[in-house]
Amino acid sequence: MPECFTPNFIDHLHRSFNGPQLAAIQWAAMHTIAGTNGVRSAKRQEPWPFTLVQGPPGIGKTHTVWGMLNVIHLVQYQHYYGALLKKLAPKSYRKSYNNANSIGTGSIDDVLQ
Repeated sequence: MPECFTPNFIDHLHRSFNGPQLAAIQWAAMHTIAGTNGVRSAKRQEPWPFTLVQGPPGIGKTHTVWGMLNVIHLVQYQHYYGALLKKLAPKSYRKSYNNANSIGTGSIDDVLQ
């Protein structure tokens, strides 16, 4: 689980978005993580599928897209920061990676529900 999904961030998501909005954000987060980690599904789907947000005026489409972009940005930044730390300070990277793995192994599904 990326470090950006802290308890405060998870609380923010649950306070700011309703169920369908969280589902769209979860979809974007899962596929961003899959694309960042190089994971491909068995069905040969692209790791970066698009998410269509549609509906009548006033239901929160812009707000949902804002949440999706926020999560995508956090995941990508964590990936960048980890790669940079691994390259510039490998001992620090191993130490922080081991600490992150010992904290918990919850999935993104568990986090956003």
